Amino acid sequence: MLNDINELAITQFIEYRKSIKKSVKPASLEALRFKLSRMGDKNQQQACVDRSIANGWQGIFPLDTNTVKRAFQLTAKTTKQVEFDESQFAAQNERAATHWESSTDHLAKLLLCEALLGRYTVTGQTGDTEKMNSLREITAKHIRAAEPSEVLGNPHLNGLVRFLFGERGIRRLQASCA
Repeated sequence: MLNDINELAITQFIEYRKSIKKSVKPASLEALRFKLSRMGDKNQQQACVDRSIANGWQGIFPLDTNTVKRAFQLTAKTTKQVEFDESQFAAQNERAATHWESSTDHLAKLLLCEALLGRYTVTGQTGDTEKMNSLREITAKHIRAAEPSEVLGNPHLNGLVRFLFGERGIRRLQASCA
């Protein structure tokens, strides 16, 4: 048995379609009414129309309560994916090591550390303790070799120190400047 049809929702959807220059033909209107009637009660029908309009869709689709769950559900990596990630990380470290050895400018190396931290942040790898510990060690080495006032004077490096070592790291740099 079909549910009552939310006429207000149908009217809103037709107006929306007109506003995007996609008119609803009479045959389509009947199909739309039938489809909407199968989408639950009037409140659920309104929710379907609202979602379609909000997303700029040309059609109406049933609510899927699992969509949000699936979108944010973390999936475990396969062994093959983990091995690939580890090999990529090792290769990146080798390339970085040869590049870093060619430069003696510790501020430039710290900016590379900051860029690496940015990559980890964007790709969600800040939870990877091995990578973050490695980055902390490299950063600490170059901070010790650099002039503390230059590190504190650069906002990017200041943020790097704050992220990796917290306020304690900033205080230690400030103390070594005095």
